Amino acid sequence: LDAYLKAHPTVFEIEPMLAFQQVFLNPDQHGDKTGQDAASILKTLATNPATDPTMLGDVSLLPVELPLTGKSSIGQTFGTDFAEALDKATLGQWTGPVTSSFGLHLIKLSERRPGRLPALNEVRDDVVREWANDKRKEFEERRLEELLKRYAVVIEYPAKTSAIR
Repeated sequence: LDAYLKAHPTVFEIEPMLAFQQVFLNPDQHGDKTGQDAASILKTLATNPATDPTMLGDVSLLPVELPLTGKSSIGQTFGTDFAEALDKATLGQWTGPVTSSFGLHLIKLSERRPGRLPALNEVRDDVVREWANDKRKEFEERRLEELLKRYAVVIEYPAKTSAIR
């Protein structure tokens, strides 16, 4: 099972997890000044760490703070470029602006857990299931090959007919 786990790391890999805070800026509300407003808010956050980020930016349905969440899930919500920028952000420091399909975001990465290949004892049941599925497929393929050796398989197609007018 350990060899199977190591031979199929992407199937069992635990993805990176990220937690962050954000200040959202809606381009519809800021127009051409969105970038300038983001820079101004970023400066405020950097120079006054006690500033409450919930009092800055624009109201939206997006969470102001997201607990540890899988990077792929963040990418599905905010876009893969956003998730990549978040993953590269310096821990505990406001940065940005980062663009998403919603607008601009100032982000502060609060926690990062890198992706990793789990130990066998963490995913034993999953490895057993996948190993058994692969063995079953191999057995079925060998059985089908043996059956096909005993028969001549001919596929006949119907003759083409002209269209009725």
